[in-house]
Amino acid sequence: MIGALSLTRFRELLQRRLGWTFADNDPGQTAAVLAARAKAHGLTDREYLDRLAGRRWTAEVAELAQALSITETYFFRHDDQFRVLRDTVLPELLRKRAGQRVLRLFSVGCSSGEEAYSLAITAWPARPTPDWIISVVGVDANREMLHRARAATYSAWSLRDTPEEVRRRWFRETGDEFQVHPDIVATVRFAEHNVAGDDPQLWHPARYEVIFCRNLLMYLTGEVADALVRRMTRALTDGGYLFLGHTDSLGSHPKGLELCHDGGTVYYRRQTAAPPVPAPEPEPAPAREPPPDPPAPAAGTRSRAIGLLRDDRFAEALDLLGPDDMLLR
Repeated sequence: MIGALSLTRFRELLQRRLGWTFADNDPGQTAAVLAARAKAHGLTDREYLDRLAGRRWTAEVAELAQALSITETYFFRHDDQFRVLRDTVLPELLRKRAGQRVLRLFSVGCSSGEEAYSLAITAWPARPTPDWIISVVGVDANREMLHRARAATYSAWSLRDTPEEVRRRWFRETGDEFQVHPDIVATVRFAEHNVAGDDPQLWHPARYEVIFCRNLLMYLTGEVADALVRRMTRALTDGGYLFLGHTDSLGSHPKGLELCHDGGTVYYRRQTAAPPVPAPEPEPAPAREPPPDPPAPAAGTRSRAIGLLRDDRFAEALDLLGPDDMLLR
């Protein structure tokens, strides 16, 4: 029997390691996971918690993510967001990226991969020419779900909201299951990632044109959720788009993002950085009037200067010469 103190401590450790928060009205699953994981290591709940708190235990944190994460998903979930992506967002991004011919999309909390593949299926046929590169990355902390995602094989239940024409074009039926088309599979890459931590390579600034992070923020502590939103905003290109779950809201004026509406669909656009304001050019210094040229000596003056030169009276001769009498000087 897991005591209340052990359960509270376990939740605090989960918040620290995974950034997750838990509803007070559902302690049963959390207690069951604590009991099962302690038993798996032959430890009491207190010994297990001491070990979990005392040092980096990456493999065990992955096991906890697998045991406790919510994995419900399916292809084209909330199809109104995919409609906005297809009809509004992609045409704009394809025009903007015509010089590079690359689009990068990111599925944060991708679970078993349906969302990441849905992004690829939406973006792939929108390419203006075959030389465009469509790249989709999906990340999750649950290793078992990532294993299923890489297998790219799904039941009919996962395709319950998939239009029939999409099902025929991008899936191959094998018995009771459906295999994602190889072109789409080659477009998507999956990686294990805990959103409570950073990854400078994964979250490189201005890397992605589109980020989907749906139905995840509500399960994170406020601190971790805020850090994740900042990271996603930074990782979007100027004018890139962020789609959140219907239960997630960043308010009407999120920092660095513009709130967008399309019918009943709310999403966000990364604000375009304003071009740098050039420093004002210094006022040119007023032109200085050149000193007036001394008057050229008259013919008689030049004759007197020559006479002075013959007498070796050089200083007096120079006083009589003008600037144009360089040879005499």
